[in-house]
Amino acid sequence: MSKRKKGHFKIILAVTIVWFFIMLPAFRIVLKDSLTGGNEFTEFLETEGDIEFLINREKAQYPDQFYLIESQWKTEETIWRAGWHLYKPYIIDSIEEMDNMVITFDMKGSKKGKSQNIAPERYWARIYEEMAAPNFVRVENLALAFQWFREQNELSDYQLLSLIIDYIQQIPYELPENTYGLYTPPEIAYINRGDCDSKSVFASILLGRLGYDTAIFYSSEYRHAMLGINFPSSGYYKEMNGKNYYFTEMTAPGWEIGELPADSPDISFWFISSI
Repeated sequence: MSKRKKGHFKIILAVTIVWFFIMLPAFRIVLKDSLTGGNEFTEFLETEGDIEFLINREKAQYPDQFYLIESQWKTEETIWRAGWHLYKPYIIDSIEEMDNMVITFDMKGSKKGKSQNIAPERYWARIYEEMAAPNFVRVENLALAFQWFREQNELSDYQLLSLIIDYIQQIPYELPENTYGLYTPPEIAYINRGDCDSKSVFASILLGRLGYDTAIFYSSEYRHAMLGINFPSSGYYKEMNGKNYYFTEMTAPGWEIGELPADSPDISFWFISSI
């Protein structure tokens, strides 16, 4: 073999060694980081031990009285999965409470059998508020799943907020076929469906459990509802109690904090309320 061929062989051998033992592993690491955000903590599976507090509080039988909810959604190139348990009576109880809440509301808003004139915005604000209150505790272990994501991935407040918004935006849209067109938060978690106000209330109480300050926007003019979030952002917002709440569309994926749909752009038609 000539000296020139030997030199070429050595070069090829060196390049091959560098590729297999240095470049290829590094390439795999970069590719993996781009898909998972630099770690492997994108899947959460709740165990019986994780919900021992819930089992004890409700005196529940595990696993017979629980549904295992398997949620999956995507943020950019990362797929997130959460397997968590929903206590079955929460669904029935929440529906019955909503029915009773509506009856109670109508009784308070009536006089001698005749309905008083109630502004639609205030009417729906009351409905959202009373529906949210008993369901705040029912999303506790789902909130703990997101807290796990936050801790394991060292997410900032904004990153966690975006993760939850993406999760709920990607729940498929469905208008409930009941009197008031609302699904309760446990219903949404179970059937994985919801409309604008149902998903906005769900987002509000889930974010509230994690320390975020939220509100609900409702417009009778546009017949639409949106989440309001008090968080440093840009775009459209309304002020309430000296704080700025930014419009956040929950109906479908892709909407950023502060954006308003083109068919409902006038903020003077939007009413804001806390829940």
